[in-house]
Amino acid sequence: MQDGYNRDRKPRAFKAVRVENEYLRAIFLPELGGRLWSLFDKKKGRELLYKNPVFQPANLALRNAWFSGGVEFNVGIKGHNPLTCSPLFAEIITGDDGEQILRMYEYERIREITYSVSVCLPAGSELLYIQNCVENTSDDAKYSYWWSNIAVPESEKTRIIVPADESFLSSYNEGQYLVDKIPLPIYMGKDLSYPKNSVRSQDFFYKIPESEAKWIAAVGEDGYGLLQLSDRKMIGRKLFVWGQGQGGRHWGEWLSEEGQSYVEIQAGLAYTQLEHIPMAAGECWKWTEAYGAVDCGASAHSSNWKNAQQAVKNAFCGDLEADKIEKMLSGIFKISGNAAVERLCDGSGSGKIADSDMASGFSSVIFLGNDEKGFFTYLDTDEGWQPADIKRMIEYDVKDDEVVIRLRIIDGQPKAWEETETPEGQYEYPRSFLQGVLSGISFKAVSEKSV
Repeated sequence: MQDGYNRDRKPRAFKAVRVENEYLRAIFLPELGGRLWSLFDKKKGRELLYKNPVFQPANLALRNAWFSGGVEFNVGIKGHNPLTCSPLFAEIITGDDGEQILRMYEYERIREITYSVSVCLPAGSELLYIQNCVENTSDDAKYSYWWSNIAVPESEKTRIIVPADESFLSSYNEGQYLVDKIPLPIYMGKDLSYPKNSVRSQDFFYKIPESEAKWIAAVGEDGYGLLQLSDRKMIGRKLFVWGQGQGGRHWGEWLSEEGQSYVEIQAGLAYTQLEHIPMAAGECWKWTEAYGAVDCGASAHSSNWKNAQQAVKNAFCGDLEADKIEKMLSGIFKISGNAAVERLCDGSGSGKIADSDMASGFSSVIFLGNDEKGFFTYLDTDEGWQPADIKRMIEYDVKDDEVVIRLRIIDGQPKAWEETETPEGQYEYPRSFLQGVLSGISFKAVSEKSV
């Protein structure tokens, strides 16, 4: 559980990675589930996401702590990611041509899957590209899940536009969901493409036709805002609103400050969040999404829904067609030559084990634990070690209720034994090394890192 927080606020630092070109500046927080915290349009001088002015956790995630703002990557099981307030491994991959990719990844223990979020912002691009990957490395079939949860500012004239004319409307009731299929955008006399017209907390799962491109836009009164699009694998789009009732208004401020208000547009691998997807043993899912600014002008607020949808397409140079998007997104994540990898920060002990496939060569520090506290064993050197298999110098044996670490210091015959027989007929092979054990907090705040 992650419940070690309160409402006493004070300045603190988080690790941050800045990804930037001449058009966009993106800030990622690898310590907080890899959250895309900010996406700034440098040409317009405007923020595209809801950027919460505070970090205020509340009991809304699978392990309690959750916070609003930015883009959250939810994986594995229905609900907010169990790792949404936990650190991910993060590294910069650089190709021979200087092109760079930010890669964040972890091992999710509930579903026992690995996942990664890779980020690319090429020079001259007005879109930030994100490639997500989920892999079932076990021998068992799983049920899995993915939704990218995008917070955008809510105003009186915020409008959500999607290429759909129907939606599954899901309302929250005590102990149950109430689901109905409704037309878009008008339902019961209200235009529900404007979140301010929703009285209560609701989910809108948009029924985008199979032949249509997969995208969603959130624009303000002037028709300017955020566009999210993806390849065909990411079929789902959703809107969540807190609603205009007293409780909904209170939640927006409870998670931030007085007067703060936001809605969530989301993109997922299924049509709704009431379902999981079968995943075979060894199966790997990979898909690409993109984020950028869209400026539709007054046409975005046309009373004709088709004209509003067309306004978004026109603002994207008319290229919001499925085949064109598929072609545009293919080949983005390619690194030329021999890639150089720079590790920025570490995730959990479980992630370390999964990343090393349960065995590894020498490591001066070995960590096991949860996402906050852990157990370290450390050694000063691997000099003089004689393992039979150098790739299995350190091995983890994970059982239901324990983890055994085996240090294979000498399980092969040292060559020195053949050379140092004593007069008494004994072998002499002096060797000493420093080993220690400690426990404690494993994560520290550091300054921002740029890509």
